[in-house]
Amino acid sequence: AAVVEAATQGGVVRRAGGSSAGTATARRPERRGPGFSRAFWFFWGAMLAGVAIEFSTTFWAAELVVSRTGAGPSVATATVSALVAGMTAARLVVGPLALRKSPEKLLLVAYAVAAVGFVVLWTATTPAVAVLGLVVAGLGYGAHYPLAVALVLRHAADRPDQAQATSTIGTGLAVALAPFLLGALADAFGSHTAFLLVPLLIAAGATSVALGLRTVLRTPADAHP
Repeated sequence: AAVVEAATQGGVVRRAGGSSAGTATARRPERRGPGFSRAFWFFWGAMLAGVAIEFSTTFWAAELVVSRTGAGPSVATATVSALVAGMTAARLVVGPLALRKSPEKLLLVAYAVAAVGFVVLWTATTPAVAVLGLVVAGLGYGAHYPLAVALVLRHAADRPDQAQATSTIGTGLAVALAPFLLGALADAFGSHTAFLLVPLLIAAGATSVALGLRTVLRTPADAHP
């Protein structure tokens, strides 16, 4: 809730060349039209990527840990709690941070942290290193959805209900399809290779955020009537 409030009240992007007191940022409103703005769809895409990453990893991380570290199934399953711990920690701090920092930039940082965590996890050959990778990945994953959905609602103009419905449909599809796709890839190529789907999703999500931020920065300040 704090993240949504932070992103929907006041500005989230500094004006180029402008000054500001403290960490408050100035909003650049965007032109309303018959449909959602480009910024909305970019952040919507980032939200879907974040959900797909989270659920794919949650569903299949134990299998990856077993195949790469030789851990028993019970140990590998328990290590997934490290991912949940990282996500929980992230969601405890992201709300207060979003009140002071640009949610778009925080979301980019979250995707970068997720990428680091993935590299540690994917290259791990011992359970301890895999746990470390899952914790770091969780710190990134935990910020993806709350920040992205807040930005989606912020750029919904005067259609918050429609935006929420669109978001719900999208996240539902991501939850349903992404783990299934990773599992199908694992059957065909092995879990280690299949997990390369995750960095592809991370890159897609980060690119969507960057394009959304660029769109916001380029929107004229007087775009609204």
